Amino acid sequence: MECSAIFTVAALRGLRAGAVLGVVGNLANDEHAYKDEKQEPLACVYKKKAEEAVENAITVAVGAVNYLDAV
Repeated sequence: MECSAIFTVAALRGLRAGAVLGVVGNLANDEHAYKDEKQEPLACVYKKKAEEAVENAITVAVGAVNYLDAV
């Protein structure tokens, strides 16, 4: 859903497209976008998790671009 426009435009133009998404939170463990009534973002509470997710996303994206460039 978040990337549908990217994929649609790429398909219409005959291009390849991809997306890497990071998730901080787990609804199964009652971790969600806002921790309490003050609406404090979960990313602030779990800053290290968010930073690791961004680093992992960058690594995956660079690897994917290198792979697609070689194909």
